[in-house]
Amino acid sequence: MRRGNLYPIMAPAARPADPELRHNMLGLTEAGSTVLLSGDDCDQPERRRGSFGQPAPGFEARVVDYGSGRDCQVGEVGELWLRGPFLMEGYYGRERYEVFTPDGWYRTGDLVCTDADGFYYFKGRQGEMIKTSGANVSPREVEAVILELTGLTAYVVGVADEARGQVVAAMIRVPAGQPRPNADELRARLRARLSAYKVPRRIVAVADSEVPMMSSGKVDLRALKARLGDA
Repeated sequence: MRRGNLYPIMAPAARPADPELRHNMLGLTEAGSTVLLSGDDCDQPERRRGSFGQPAPGFEARVVDYGSGRDCQVGEVGELWLRGPFLMEGYYGRERYEVFTPDGWYRTGDLVCTDADGFYYFKGRQGEMIKTSGANVSPREVEAVILELTGLTAYVVGVADEARGQVVAAMIRVPAGQPRPNADELRARLRARLSAYKVPRRIVAVADSEVPMMSSGKVDLRALKARLGDA
């Protein structure tokens, strides 16, 4: 299997003009390697923006509605289920029925959808989804649009709201020497690309040093939510 890219660490001049028009990949430790990919390294049409390709050889895949267990329709977000000989046999200390369905499907916890051509699109993890006024919002989708419009990295989370349950909030990381985006102007631009309920109601722009980080080097989401909850 030969497929991958080094876009994040490549010099800007060597990167594709729009990396989101190249296929991404999805890999799982539990599957031993990559489970979604495509051998097509060319720029994709706009309708395939953000594609993660199709199931790798040897894997069966389904997109399943978390509540009902039915298979999702095209464009509908659900949990990725996998089956195949390359999956792990199970988790240490847990019974097989806790991990796999009776007919051998592994519930990944990853949220995806498919298009009419069978290409998969990663939408986040189940625990990451923001639920606002009964609608689900993928943080990754909002972060990708903010990056495209501003060139800046955003961290999107849900913060508690009495009326809506949660509202979408974004912390935008601004490198030294760059101007901070105007929140109202950015929201107006986002409305042209996103449904209204996906547009962050709270936007905070901070310097690199102000992003809350853990000792592991990962973003401290709890502290980030607390900061955005007070915004």
